[in-house]
Amino acid sequence: MKLEYWNKNLTVDEAYQVYARLIKEYTGFEIPGQYRLLHHILPESIIYVPSYLLAAIRAAELDSHMRNRFGDTWWYNRESGKRLREIMKPGAQIDLSIFSKLDPDIFLMEILN
Repeated sequence: MKLEYWNKNLTVDEAYQVYARLIKEYTGFEIPGQYRLLHHILPESIIYVPSYLLAAIRAAELDSHMRNRFGDTWWYNRESGKRLREIMKPGAQIDLSIFSKLDPDIFLMEILN
């Protein structure tokens, strides 16, 4: 969104439209573009902004993926480190379908337990 904002010299309202379109495209959620401002004014609030919630869901899904593939103590497994480096290397084209369905239930179970 920021690249498009700067490269196309968008107005703030146009940037909101881009943000809303990208959130819908990548998450399936319809969120007003103005919500991107919440990231800047609520980072330490109890109210989580959309980007933080999405990151928390993705992190919980990645943990679940790693547990399923390498066991409950996956962080001790040398192969899991290789797997994480492969997923997270600079410039990696991450195929989220390998571990992520953007399933909030995984995250909710984590915080409820």
